[in-house]
Amino acid sequence: MLWQRGNQLIYLLFPKKIDLNILNKMHQKKTGALLNCSIKFGALLHNASENDLSILESFASHLGLAYQIQDDVLDVNASDKVLGKRQNSDSIKNKPSYPSIIGLDESIKTFENLYQSALDELTQLSVESKPLRLLTKRLMNRAF
Repeated sequence: MLWQRGNQLIYLLFPKKIDLNILNKMHQKKTGALLNCSIKFGALLHNASENDLSILESFASHLGLAYQIQDDVLDVNASDKVLGKRQNSDSIKNKPSYPSIIGLDESIKTFENLYQSALDELTQLSVESKPLRLLTKRLMNRAF
């Protein structure tokens, strides 16, 4: 986790076993927040309804958490060459991760279910959702 003191960014090391709720909040403040902002910005530019904005917020939340959990899994499963970084780097740095808390198999099920929930959210939109569906499916099948 990053902590800022003045102009200096400091990495804080965590014990491997932290509460899953805290890890979810950390993930939501990283990728979840970036996805939510970019998706909401696009929706606002197209004058999306309040209902669609709410659906897209939920979609982005599911998508962001799925992406981060999948990233944790790939850190364990993918090779150094595919990852572009050292395999198990999260574990080496003592970073909390889904696999270290709930195990690899359960982590895979969790991110797959979150991606499916994100896709399910899109069925409720009043506008075309094909680009977001394609993005979601592409992320689901990524190898790095």
